[in-house]
Order: sequence, then structure tokens, then C-alpha cells
Amino acid sequence: MRKYGMADVMMAVITIYLANHLQGVSKEQRDEIERKCYAEILTKFPSARELEVGK
Repeated sequence: MRKYGMADVMMAVITIYLANHLQGVSKEQRDEIERKCYAEILTKFPSARELEVGK
């Protein structure tokens, strides 16, 4: 079962993880990694906004 807003939680975790573990990476590279992670998360987990619109 897909949990409500799981994508939002996963994106917050990814943002924190990248901020703490990618110290030597440029901002552009970090933004690109973050964008790719977000795209992957959204294909696997529903966001709160997505589930609210479906009601």
C-alpha cells in the first residue's frame, strides 16, 4: 500500500542527506543530483498534492 505523502518525506530526507554528504560537490552538480533523485522518487511514491487532487 502506498502511504500518503511518502514522496514529500523522501524528498526532505534526500535534501538533508545531500547537504550533509556532498560537501565537495558544486551547487550545480548537487542541484542536478537532487533533481534526478526527486524525479525517481515521484515515479515510485505518491505526493500529498497528488493524492489530494485525486479526491
